[in-house]
Amino acid sequence: MKYRLLLSTAVFGLGAMNAIAEPTTTTDVQSNKYTAGNAPAVSTEDIINILIQEKLIDKEKLVEILGKAKRQTQNDFDGAVETISNDKKNDPSIAKDGIVRVPYVPQYIRDDIREKVRMELREQVVGDIMSQAEKQRWGVPGTTPHWTHKIKWTGDIRLRAESTLFDDKNNNISSRVAYKDYNGINDRGGFGSNLLEDGLNINDDRTRLRARLRLGMKAKITTGIEAEARLVTGKSSDPVSNNQTLGNYGDSFAISFDRVNLKYKRFEGDYELVGGRFKNPFLHTDLVWDSDYQFDGVSGIYWPRHGYNWEEEDIQFDPFIIAGIFPIDEIDEEPKDKWLYGLQLGFNYQWLNQDTLSFGVAYYHYENISGKLNDPQGFETDYTAPNFLQKGNTLFDIKNELDGSENLLALLAEYRLINATLVYDIAKFSPHHVILTLDVVQNLALDKGDMEARAGGAASVFNTAGNRVEERELGVQAGVTFGWPTVSERGQWQGSLFFKSLEREATLDAFTDSDFHLGGTDGKGFIVNAKYGLSENTVFQFKWLSSEAVDGNDLGVDIYQFDINAKF
Repeated sequence: MKYRLLLSTAVFGLGAMNAIAEPTTTTDVQSNKYTAGNAPAVSTEDIINILIQEKLIDKEKLVEILGKAKRQTQNDFDGAVETISNDKKNDPSIAKDGIVRVPYVPQYIRDDIREKVRMELREQVVGDIMSQAEKQRWGVPGTTPHWTHKIKWTGDIRLRAESTLFDDKNNNISSRVAYKDYNGINDRGGFGSNLLEDGLNINDDRTRLRARLRLGMKAKITTGIEAEARLVTGKSSDPVSNNQTLGNYGDSFAISFDRVNLKYKRFEGDYELVGGRFKNPFLHTDLVWDSDYQFDGVSGIYWPRHGYNWEEEDIQFDPFIIAGIFPIDEIDEEPKDKWLYGLQLGFNYQWLNQDTLSFGVAYYHYENISGKLNDPQGFETDYTAPNFLQKGNTLFDIKNELDGSENLLALLAEYRLINATLVYDIAKFSPHHVILTLDVVQNLALDKGDMEARAGGAASVFNTAGNRVEERELGVQAGVTFGWPTVSERGQWQGSLFFKSLEREATLDAFTDSDFHLGGTDGKGFIVNAKYGLSENTVFQFKWLSSEAVDGNDLGVDIYQFDINAKF
């Protein structure tokens, strides 16, 4: 062990001597003595003497080795010296002895420098070639025309297994008569020959497979201007569902555009304008608006605190104003057009602990939305009937023909809605969040006397409550969500529980959630929802919707949905 330690020390000492022998002009070598901690320094000469005394090395052999090392060092030094010509000897930067001292550079350092230079040159050359290839449209893999960089494609595919189970209490004559297919009645031009012919299915359980595809394109036209278009499955005549039921003898899916719009957003970020057909611009839940419903018209949003020097992370209180004009039904003569005017004031607030609160109060004003009775001997008012209905709103027959051979049903009430929406996202348990939601809507324009006068007689009134005219103007939805705020990765999950109650005239039944209570108004009940990420952008979802009538005829229904949704 003793000799092994001495031999190792000798090797280290010889290496130090070789390093000292290398010429340099940049720094002075401090010492060839090895120091460890506070131990006394030991010279290389001492180490060699010890090795000779212990007879570990031969003295003559050592002299021969040192001589060879000295000659090799001198040769390396001579190769790094350049003799100065006479015309440069007066140069003050040249040493007086006529030579320039150049540091000795070991081979491994020179190899490293050569490799780094080669890599840098290769990156520069490749960068220049790719830049020129893109400009000149060369056929180099990975290069595309410049205009394609302005287009972004998105989409999703959803597969659904759905079971609709009805309560036994639905099977009574009054309920089967009250729940009618009013869209079918208007399309045919009148009621069937018997009371049950026009009824909706509220008794026979149903299980079906459904699919939905949405493919969207966004194109950046220029700074601040963006175009959007989206293709979807489903019937173009149904504004609140993109589902396609499977099992139609191989019929191809119906495809249509549900979004076509231009959007402008100012560079400073303080306002945004959009026109065409676009997604719902308001802060909302599915109490008033189905998630698939798209708005026609023009809308704008203004953020008062955004501007040239604003920084989003510094704004805790961020108010906004949203306004829009939306045509519902365009008639040949302008005064007859049906319109929706919307205005919402609200704010987003974020605490330092990342909790967020979103609150908005909206006012929705429908113009020319209610029906008008035809004058048998005067002007026809068939245009006042709606093009689409679900169920729940009170209707009346506007044909008003003496023989009753034709029927056309229209809305009996006026609709001026005040809608308050609150969403509080608690981030205390991050990455899991607790999200509290409250949504309330009331129809301010509802008046029983006005409705009866417009109907012109109780016999022409139709609704789910046995043709009674009553003021039913309130809707409420409250719920809690726990888990990841959004589910998009494997293993992420989310669960929620909601209660919803929507009276008959609280809002237009045409635009409400098409799943809860089979769509429309006059329904109350619970919604249980669970999501789980199967993989990146692929999510499994289970939803149970259990509801019954608020105060109409019996209609109890449980809906179970099993979805797989893949986004791209």
